Amino acid sequence: MRDENADDFLSIYEFKEALENSEYAKNGEKLDIIGMDACYMSMAEVCYELIDHADILIGAEGLEPEFGWPYSKIFRRLYEAANQVNRPLNPEEAATVLVKEYVEFYQAYNLSVDLAAIELSEMTYLEQDFKSLVTALKGQPDKETKLTSAHWRAQTYKSHQYVDLKDLCDQIIDVDQVVDIDFNDAVRAAATNVVSRLVTVVIQSGCSGFAYQWSHGLSLYFPWALVSPDYENMEFAKSTVTGTGWDDFIKDLVDDTRRGDRRQPPPPIPTLTIQEKNALAKKCGKASADWAKRDPSLKPGGINGIKAAVEARAHRSIQRFEKDGVAADEIVQELRSEFIKVGRYSGRRRYSGRRRYSGRRRYTSVDHYLADRAMAIKNFAPVVAVHWWPNPPPILSALVSGSPPADAGITSQPPPPPPPGP
Repeated sequence: MRDENADDFLSIYEFKEALENSEYAKNGEKLDIIGMDACYMSMAEVCYELIDHADILIGAEGLEPEFGWPYSKIFRRLYEAANQVNRPLNPEEAATVLVKEYVEFYQAYNLSVDLAAIELSEMTYLEQDFKSLVTALKGQPDKETKLTSAHWRAQTYKSHQYVDLKDLCDQIIDVDQVVDIDFNDAVRAAATNVVSRLVTVVIQSGCSGFAYQWSHGLSLYFPWALVSPDYENMEFAKSTVTGTGWDDFIKDLVDDTRRGDRRQPPPPIPTLTIQEKNALAKKCGKASADWAKRDPSLKPGGINGIKAAVEARAHRSIQRFEKDGVAADEIVQELRSEFIKVGRYSGRRRYSGRRRYSGRRRYTSVDHYLADRAMAIKNFAPVVAVHWWPNPPPILSALVSGSPPADAGITSQPPPPPPPGP
C-alpha cells in the first residue's frame, strides 16, 4: 500500500529499534540481507548502526531514480542464477547479482547511479582504522588547507554533504600529485589502512554515469559549512571508546575554515540571558511533549523523556548559535522554526495532494547525462561507463551471463521501457 498521508519518516534510530524488537533479534539471529531501496543509505554511519542485526546491507551512496530497484528483473536473474548453479545462492552471491542488475539496468538509460553490498561484520574493524586516521589528521600541520583540497577533489553526494570514503582516502594519499600539498607519513599510512580495510568491507560496488563515477561503495558524512546537530548521536561518529571522534573533528574543521564576517568590526550581538535560555528550552520541550501526547501508545514516562531530550537538544542548539555569533532574536526564530509548532506537524499534509513530482519526465534517454554535467560542481571526466570495485562481479560467467537452462521455465524478455521520471 502506498503511503501518501505520512506525517513522519522512519529514522535510522527508529529502524534500529524496530530491528532490536524483531523476532530475529529476540532469538539471537540476524537477517541475511537488508536492502535499502532509498537514497544515501550506503553510509559508514548507517552500516555501523546495523552491524548487530544483519550480515549484509545493500544501498546506494547517491540518489536513486524514483523508479527504484527493478525488482522484476532482479528476481528473474536471481531465479536464473540459482537454477544455473543448481542450488540456492548464498547471501553474498545474491547481493552481488542484485548490485550488478541494478547498475546495468540504469546504465542502459545513461543515468548516473551507484549501488553496493556491504559486509557489516567488517564495520567494527573499519571503525578502528578510521579512528586512527582521525587521530593522525589532528596532528597534521595545516590540516585545514590540505584536507580541504583532498575533500574538494573527492566524489561527493547530497549537495556535497557526503563523500565517498575510499575516494577521500585516495585523495589524501595522492593529493600532492595534483597540487603542491602533501600529508605527513602518519596520515598517509592511516588512509592507506582504511582503503585496505574497505576491500574487505565492500563485497561489491558498481556505478554508472558521469555523476557517481568515483563511487566505491561506502560514503561518509563530511559537510562543508554546518554539522547537523543530530550527527553527534551516530555511534560511528561519537568521541567514545567505540566511536571515531569524527563528529568533534568536523565541527572544529568547519569552524576553522569558515570565512570571516564581512562586517569590520561586527556590531555587538545581543545575547540571551540564562533565564531566557531556560524558558526557551522548556517551551521547546513542552511543544514536543504536546505533540507526543497524540500517540496513544506513549506512556507518561515516555512523554517526559521526549520533553527532557528536546530541552537538552534546544540548549545545545542555543550554545551552537551563540558560538556562531547569531543574535538573540534570530536564535528565538530558529528554535521556533525547529521545535515550536502547532504539534510537530500541522494539520496540513506534509505532501499535498498535488503530486510531489509532476507528470513531466525527469529523465530521458539522452538529456539527463548532459544535465548531470551542466549542473556539476566537480569537474569529472565525461564518461558514461560502468565501473566495479573492488573487482568486477566474480560470478558473471557462473551466475548472471548467458541463457537460462532449458528446464528453468525462463524465456527471453525484451528490454523494459525507460523508468518513469520523478
